[in-house]
Amino acid sequence: MPISSKVFWPLFFLCLVLISGQMLLGQEASRETVASEVQKHFLNPKPNFTFTEEVPGEEALTKQVNYFFKDNFLYIDYLSRESKEYKEALIDSVCAFLETQGWKISNLVLKRRTPLSLEDLKIIAVRHICPFRVSAEGKISTLICASALGFKDSPERKFEVEAFTFQSIFKEIKKPESYILTRVSELADLARKMKFSTNPDDLIKRVQGMFWILFYSDPKLEKLLLKEYEVMAKFLPFEVVDKKPS
Repeated sequence: MPISSKVFWPLFFLCLVLISGQMLLGQEASRETVASEVQKHFLNPKPNFTFTEEVPGEEALTKQVNYFFKDNFLYIDYLSRESKEYKEALIDSVCAFLETQGWKISNLVLKRRTPLSLEDLKIIAVRHICPFRVSAEGKISTLICASALGFKDSPERKFEVEAFTFQSIFKEIKKPESYILTRVSELADLARKMKFSTNPDDLIKRVQGMFWILFYSDPKLEKLLLKEYEVMAKFLPFEVVDKKPS
């Protein structure tokens, strides 16, 4: 006897729900399995901080970890270059990301996320915008997100925060109309007018301070950082604890 449409469609959607639920429940892995999957991205490239963005494979875990590496390429790139002990934190981040996608990860004990003030987040972020040279004509050259140039004399390093702010700023300066690049040009013109010093070394240090203070107080930079943080917050090893209302 044929099934009427009144009966068929409810049964059809019920089957879809059951199948979807089974697929979701089937997404399980141990932390050790995730660690092995992460390690595949670092097997071949040299030097040892470089990595493969995508590894071959059709398994669900492989695809999800590939997605994480592709979507957070800049974060991983900076972290792996600057920190010698980045692997464990990276594995935990991938596990936390998988949990946001509905996976159940066994043997996972995530550390309490380190609290970070919005003030400290901005203090670290501005160091990625680094005036570094003054020409004989007085032209100021600025490097942005040039690895850890701005942190070479930093009294304290927070590599995961540096990596996050690196990715946030780098993504913004790649936009066709980057406000950061526009602002850098404006501040360079202003610094030339202020004639900080006739000594090039003193001058560039004063220009760096000027750039960092003005970018620190720039509400656009703060908004950019918080917007990117909301995207990555669940799998970052730190937590911004005093975010301002959006």
